[in-house]
Formats: sequence, structure tokens, C-alpha cells
Amino acid sequence: MCEDARNVIIKEIDKKYGRLIRKVAYEVLHDSHEVEDIIQSVLWNLISRHMDKLGEKSFRGYLCTAVRNAAINEYRRREKAAVSVDPFDLSKLTEQQIDTKAFCNNQGFGVELEEVLNQLDYIDKDIICLHYGDGYTYAEIAPVVGMSDSAVRKRAERALKKLEVMLLDREVKNDK
Repeated sequence: MCEDARNVIIKEIDKKYGRLIRKVAYEVLHDSHEVEDIIQSVLWNLISRHMDKLGEKSFRGYLCTAVRNAAINEYRRREKAAVSVDPFDLSKLTEQQIDTKAFCNNQGFGVELEEVLNQLDYIDKDIICLHYGDGYTYAEIAPVVGMSDSAVRKRAERALKKLEVMLLDREVKNDK
């Protein structure tokens, strides 16, 4: 694909999702210059490697997940490069700061399951939403979350067990 065609596609994606992905990245990085760098990098990578995803209905969630994870990786890289790293800085990077509706509203999960999903680690939740909600394979999810296929599969299995336990606990509490 020629560079002009890529630029046209990037402009269309930016026009449709630019505000949302900037918000997702800014909530992590709090630096507009880094946000622009991350978005450009993610979009270029997405177009170069995952052109088949562009027309899918679930593209929005996939794009938000990729941008958020790239922003978190940049945040961690920046913090690691700092002279003294406060171990509590990374704990501020929680799902409560990120709009979870951007990832769960199109998956068709019920309100109860969405509430339980929000209790999971953000990577586990992303894997569950992308795999079971949007139908992505573990191989497709792996580059988005920065893990191997087998690690993504194992995280999904463990997350499903956690969800099962949380839902059973909820059911027991409701029966009392």
C-alpha cells in the first residue's frame, strides 16, 4: 500500500475515533505531545499489520485497547527512565481513570457481567472483551496486549475462572 493511501486511511480513522482515542491515551499519559506520538504509532502499526480489522464492527474496541496499552507501555518506559521512581505512581493507573464503556458497550454483555468485568485486571478484561465479546483470536489479541498467544490464552482461562467465582459469590449473596 502506498504512503498516500495510508495517510488517507489514518485521516478517516482519526476523524471518526480521534477524540475517543486521544482521551484514552491522555488519561494515561497526561501529555498531549506523547499522546499524538502514541496515536500516530498505533495507527501506522494497525494499518501496516491489521488492515483486515478496519471494516469490522468491533474495530472501536480493538483500537481503544491498542491505544491504551501503547500509552501504558510509554508511561512505564518513561517512569523507568526517571531517576527515582515512586512505586505508587503505577498504582494510580487504574481502570477507574479509564472510561470502561469504551470497551464493554458493544460486546453485548449484561449489566451484571459488566460490573464483574470491571473488577478484573485491565488486561484480563481486555482479553475477555476482545475474545468473547468481539470474537478475536488469541493470536490477534497478543500484539495488542503485548504478550504471546499462549500467555493470552492462559490469562483468558484464569480470568474466566475468576469471573465464575465472582458470579457464584454474587448469586450466593443474592439468595440470602
